Amino acid sequence: MQPTILILDDDPSIQKTMTHSLSSHHYAVTCASTANEALVCLQHNTFDLVLVDYALTEHDGLWFLRHARIPQDTKIILITGYASRELIMNMFSLGISGYLIKPIDEEMLLHNIQYYLKPTVTCESDDTADAPEHG
Repeated sequence: MQPTILILDDDPSIQKTMTHSLSSHHYAVTCASTANEALVCLQHNTFDLVLVDYALTEHDGLWFLRHARIPQDTKIILITGYASRELIMNMFSLGISGYLIKPIDEEMLLHNIQYYLKPTVTCESDDTADAPEHG
């Protein structure tokens, strides 16, 4: 099954470029141009990762994150050209996993998405037979 990505960005050229790049690497992509449109997408779909632009025309990325009901296991990456320490810290407090500074090149975008969507390894506390011995 293809990993699913929601792109929230009000710039059609960025949407088009990211969609082309991500689709060609076997990601299922949905785009939203406004925070309200993205909220509707989240009501009807589950995404593995959400790319959130900070500077949007109607409501900004902070507003979106405050109002969105994003599952805890969904990764969120801020995409912005307006990076400030305060903005980044506010976004982390609202649950972002990481951020990318515009302009974003394809290699950096793919690297970050692959990093955040890599499978996590869990350890089962009851199965200690294969655990290395210490001592």
